[in-house]
Amino acid sequence: MARLRSKDDLRKYIKSQLGEPSIKVEVTTTQISQIIDDTIQKFTEYAYGTLEDTVIIQIAGAGDYQLPDSITNVIKASKGGGSNILNFNVNFGAGYVPNIWSEQFFSGSGSLMGNIIPTIISISTLKSQLEKFFGDEIYYNFNHLSKTLQVLEGYSGPLILHYQYEYLADENNDLVYNHEWIKAYAIARTKFLWGTVTGKFDQALVGGARINYADMKNEASEALIKLDEELLTKWSDPAPVSIA
Repeated sequence: MARLRSKDDLRKYIKSQLGEPSIKVEVTTTQISQIIDDTIQKFTEYAYGTLEDTVIIQIAGAGDYQLPDSITNVIKASKGGGSNILNFNVNFGAGYVPNIWSEQFFSGSGSLMGNIIPTIISISTLKSQLEKFFGDEIYYNFNHLSKTLQVLEGYSGPLILHYQYEYLADENNDLVYNHEWIKAYAIARTKFLWGTVTGKFDQALVGGARINYADMKNEASEALIKLDEELLTKWSDPAPVSIA
C-alpha cells in the first residue's frame, strides 16, 4: 500500500478502514482533521519529548515581542555577541565546548557513586552562580497563551532565545501521517466519535442490516486504552533522571 503523505491521505484511509464506500461514515472532514491533529500532538508529546531550539532575533529595547504560535516556553533569553565568563566561543575560540567528563574535573578514575556525581553537582551550582552575577541573560517574561515575550529592560540588539516548541506536521518533510500508531489511534477516535454522535439514530445497511453503535463505541474505547498503553511502553522514552 502506498505511504500516507498528507492529512487528506490519512482522512481517506480512516474512512476506508471504517467501511466507506460500502458504509457512509457519518463524521465530517473537519471532525476527522481535528482528530488527526490531536492524535499527532499526543504522539509527539510522548514519543519526541521536549523539543528545544535556539534562534537569534533583533530587539529594540523594552516592550512586547510576538513569537510564533508553536513556541511553548522560553528557557533563556541572552544578549547576543556579549563576552562574559560563560561565553566559551569568545573566551576560548569558536566551537569550544568544555567537557565536564574530562580528567581535569576528576581525580583518578572516578566512580558513579563516588566523586563524579558530587563533582557534577558542584559544577552545576558554580555555573548557576556565575550566570546569575556575570551572565548576559536579560530580564523578561513570557506569556505562553499570547506567545508574547515581554522585555523588561532597555537592551537593544541581537537576542539569543533558547526555547521549547511543539511539533507541527510537515507534509513535505516527514511521514508522520503514515505512522502505525497515529493511523490506529485516529481510526479508533473517529470510530468512537461516530458511535457517540450518531448512536442515538438508527442506520440501515445494504440488505437490511443495522449498525450497532453501542458495540462500535465499546470496540473503539477498548482500542484506545490499548493504544494509550502502547504509547507509554513502546513509543515513549524512559523518564530522565535529573541531578540537581
